[in-house]
Amino acid sequence: MKKGCLIALLFLSGCMSVGTKVDPASVGSLRAGQTTYAQAVQLLGTPNYQSANSDGTKTVVYSYVKSTPRASTFIPVVGPFVGGADTETNSTTLRFDKNDVLLDYTTSQGQAPAGFGGLAH
Repeated sequence: MKKGCLIALLFLSGCMSVGTKVDPASVGSLRAGQTTYAQAVQLLGTPNYQSANSDGTKTVVYSYVKSTPRASTFIPVVGPFVGGADTETNSTTLRFDKNDVLLDYTTSQGQAPAGFGGLAH
C-alpha cells in the first residue's frame, strides 16, 4: 500500500512539458519591418520548427504544451474514467521576408481538459 501511494505522489508531483514557451511581453517587443531573424532568435530562443517558402520568405514556429495530471486520475479502479489531465498550449508563428526581416507574427494560447474526466467539466 505504501509503495502505491509513493508512486501516485511521484506522478502527481510531476507534469510533462514539451517545446519552447514564449513570453507574450517578449513577442510584443518585436517590430514588423525592423526586427531581424537573428534578433528574434536572440530574444525568444531557437524555434521548434522552421520552413523556407518558395517565395524566399521564412516561417518559424515556437510551440509549447504542458500537461498536468489531475489527482482523480490516481484513484484506484475509477481513476482512468474520472481523471485525465489539464493541458496548456502556447504557439507563436513569425514570418520573415527574403532579407530575414520580420513581416508579421501570430500568437495563440489555450487550455483544455484531456481524458474522460474532461467530458464532465
